[in-house]
Amino acid sequence: ARLHNPTVARFERALATLEGAQQAVAFGSGMAALTGVLLALGDQGRHVVAVRPLYGGTDHLLATGLLGTEVSFVDADAVGAAIRPDTALVMIETPANPTVELVDIEAIVRQAG
Repeated sequence: ARLHNPTVARFERALATLEGAQQAVAFGSGMAALTGVLLALGDQGRHVVAVRPLYGGTDHLLATGLLGTEVSFVDADAVGAAIRPDTALVMIETPANPTVELVDIEAIVRQAG
């Protein structure tokens, strides 16, 4: 079943417990998850900092602005300079698809402040 699948519901509850969250949401693909995040941003800010390389579908979705986001594409060492007051999301993929390039998550977090 596409909706209300008991296996997915159980996974979501387990994930929420593991993460110490009240709830979790599972998606059928990474693109669906990214779309959900971008739609959920709402009025929190419409600027996204995206660290390349990215999966081609991710890059395309962000570049088209279809979901009302403005995106700054940067290398990993330029995240801090790209953040603005309206930045709502810093997007990274590690290991990147298809290059398998690794991004230093801790370094990105330090830059993001």
